[in-house]
Amino acid sequence: MVEDRQFPIYRKYSNEQRYYKILSPTHFIELQRLGKKVLKLELEAKIYPDKLFILDLIALEQPGVLQSNALEFEQLMSELNKT
Repeated sequence: MVEDRQFPIYRKYSNEQRYYKILSPTHFIELQRLGKKVLKLELEAKIYPDKLFILDLIALEQPGVLQSNALEFEQLMSELNKT
């Protein structure tokens, strides 16, 4: 059950181009690698499809989504701060 989970939860796509730090069932930070740049998006889900997307990430229901960890996310975040 999502309410029982400890946040943050970390996820990434298998191609290692997108990393997620899920802060709650309705809030996440996404880091996306585009060439040598890193983009950051923070989303507070207000509509149902966005909420489902986050729940699918948590449950590893999205194709190609893998578990990640704080170290991987923070390493990419440090690249964001360099660009």
